Amino acid sequence: MSEQSGVLANLEGKLNLFLVEKAPFQLPDNVREILVKIAPWLALILFVITLPSFLLIFGIGSYVSAFSSYFVGYSTMFYVSSVFLGIQLVIMGIAIPGLFGKKRSAWNLLYYSQLVSVLAGIFSWLNWPSHIGSLVGTAISALIGLYLIFQIRSYYTN
Repeated sequence: MSEQSGVLANLEGKLNLFLVEKAPFQLPDNVREILVKIAPWLALILFVITLPSFLLIFGIGSYVSAFSSYFVGYSTMFYVSSVFLGIQLVIMGIAIPGLFGKKRSAWNLLYYSQLVSVLAGIFSWLNWPSHIGSLVGTAISALIGLYLIFQIRSYYTN
């Protein structure tokens, strides 16, 4: 387990147990190695694509929300979602150099980014509980994302 302590370390240990040690299917070593090689490039490409999109959406949303006081609930959720996306972008931007160096701290940042994504999905669902599809989508993407990053966890060292 990493240097972290408390709730996140406990959660990381349990996720490692279920997504790696007791997982019914393990990715073959060659697939894991490919994922480790392309992970920093994927993160960099997604960062480069997402950052301008985020800035554009945030700018347009700020402009439109100033004129849409009728949609207060939607504009509030828009800003909260934007904050979650912004946090994920910052985390990914910080992680990219470490991913190239296969550092555990960069893997931890991937893990934190995935947890922020889960929190954003749960918050979205809590804001509109009738949209159960949002919660289902969050659960599926969290399972896939966490499974993949935990399968390659052993390749990242201090």
